[in-house]
Amino acid sequence: MKPLNESVALSMDCHTPDVVPFLPYILQDFTELGSRTSSLTKIIGELKPPGKIHVLDLGCGKVAITMAIAETFDSDCLGLDAMGDFIIEAELEKKRKNIANCRFMVGDIRELSFLENAYDFIVLGSVGPIFESYAAALNSFRQLLKDNGRILLDEGYMEEGRVHPVTLGKSELFEQIARAGLWVEKEYKGEEISPPGEYEGEMDKIRQRCLELIALHPDKAEIFQQYIKKQEIEYQSLDNEITCSTMVLARC
Repeated sequence: MKPLNESVALSMDCHTPDVVPFLPYILQDFTELGSRTSSLTKIIGELKPPGKIHVLDLGCGKVAITMAIAETFDSDCLGLDAMGDFIIEAELEKKRKNIANCRFMVGDIRELSFLENAYDFIVLGSVGPIFESYAAALNSFRQLLKDNGRILLDEGYMEEGRVHPVTLGKSELFEQIARAGLWVEKEYKGEEISPPGEYEGEMDKIRQRCLELIALHPDKAEIFQQYIKKQEIEYQSLDNEITCSTMVLARC
């Protein structure tokens, strides 16, 4: 298993772990990191059982999704992320909004043995290549679900015939899902989850914050310049090559 900082760097599309400590500054203009809050709350609303639901948000980032679920539904929500600065920011936002039915923890989502199998929904949003095996990870998450629980996997994949250095092909991803004892009950993709034209604006914000960091830390200019280039390539892939998808995974 890779060290956590290396896995976080891969998950956040960083070319080097040296960028990771600066991510809270670079991403300060974003409330959502990857997954779309409105899409996921809509899906949960369509699928939720009666009564209170228990939700686990893995790789919760700035916990926009966790708090939106807590505000929308009769629920008990837990968000878990490796970035301590994001969790600190989340705690402040939780206090500001006076939300009582959610909590957050700093932790490694690859190590969840301390959790009980009590969740109606597990949200796994855009964590990318943090797992060496999606099949093994999803199988361990499946153990944390209630009998009729579901995993909401928000991930990108490559259509057949296309290749990406870290993004899985569709057939390989679906095969790993099946190996985990799960099946794709429903899939939402494209403009259903990502409004058109949003990527250009997001890239402009990232570029501006990196330029500010270059001014503050000229000795690290190359790190931030390389991060800009990496993000430009990733956003181009999202626009033209990668299929963005939210999959509802249920037990076979």
